[in-house]
Amino acid sequence: MNGERPLVLVSNRGPVTFERRGRRPRTMQRGAGGLVSALSGLIEHTPAVWVSAAISPEDAAVSEEAGGGSFPLPGVGIETRGRFVVLEPETYHAYYNVIANPMLWFIQHYLWDLSNAPDVRREELDAWEYGYVAANHAFADAVLAVLPGSTRATAVFFTNFGAAYTCRVIETPASSGYGEPIQSLFKFRDGEKVVAAMSLDPRVIGQAHAVAVASDGYSLRFSLEPFVEPSTRAGRRYARLAGGAEVVGVEPVEGGEVLIAATRQARAILCKVDEVNLLSGPGRGVILIKLTSSDDHVLGFTASRGDRDLLTVETSRGASQTISTAKYEISGRGGKGRELLQRGEFVRVVPSDIQAPEPLPGA
Repeated sequence: MNGERPLVLVSNRGPVTFERRGRRPRTMQRGAGGLVSALSGLIEHTPAVWVSAAISPEDAAVSEEAGGGSFPLPGVGIETRGRFVVLEPETYHAYYNVIANPMLWFIQHYLWDLSNAPDVRREELDAWEYGYVAANHAFADAVLAVLPGSTRATAVFFTNFGAAYTCRVIETPASSGYGEPIQSLFKFRDGEKVVAAMSLDPRVIGQAHAVAVASDGYSLRFSLEPFVEPSTRAGRRYARLAGGAEVVGVEPVEGGEVLIAATRQARAILCKVDEVNLLSGPGRGVILIKLTSSDDHVLGFTASRGDRDLLTVETSRGASQTISTAKYEISGRGGKGRELLQRGEFVRVVPSDIQAPEPLPGA
């Protein structure tokens, strides 16, 4: 859509529906309903993806031909694509004919009162759980297919103790403000904290694996495949650490990146990520940077994909310093690295700004 993020519209009935009579060619007809008429003005001014339920068998056929994704709607708006949510007939009936139309419509239009209220029986309760809720999950997945992410996909949380905790996105409690404590989902030990998190939706992560760096200068690469399925509350092990060491970060990599790591005593190393062994199971890994004293430790790292990817560190004098492949040469792993300060130390690695992911192509 010319590289811009489209407007996403969601309704039960879409702007069009498809029909086919006998052997005649498929026809596209304007969708019925007042909501379609009310929203149609928006798509005359901006690119859009309109998500709606497949009403006719031919709607379902169009969705199948599009691989379940979006498809162009010529003559609709300035640049509109459709995306059908195909529900099982019994799911659609429970969602629309039992809950949405005869109950929620009356509630939203203030037509129920103390003397005239719906009779909620087992049928309605089942229709809510297996119809309305299921349909809303399907609509949510269709909407999130326009953007990176799916409520059915999983997210993994890596901690400083070398454990990984995986849950489905939909299991994350919906909340506002600061959200819910991660301990409500998993069983953390004292002092355990999240150092990295990522979506394992294959549309987002692709063929990437991960690299981890520990405070004692060791590093390892590992596959993300064992962490795709939800874990128990106790999590799964991805790294085995020496006594006193902690993981300082985990990042997805594809093999062409350069690792930039910095230590407290103001030393830094830049080396190619493929010099770090790819392990088949949890392990300690190999030496990324050799620490010069027992007081030194790795503060953090980044996996650089180009000269513009910086590792920013704060010094003990309150200043900041950037480390990048544009400023320093790449060396082999296992050395003492480069001394970057004559006086003072590095205090911390400054977190990078969070960048919103781009919409998935063709969604």
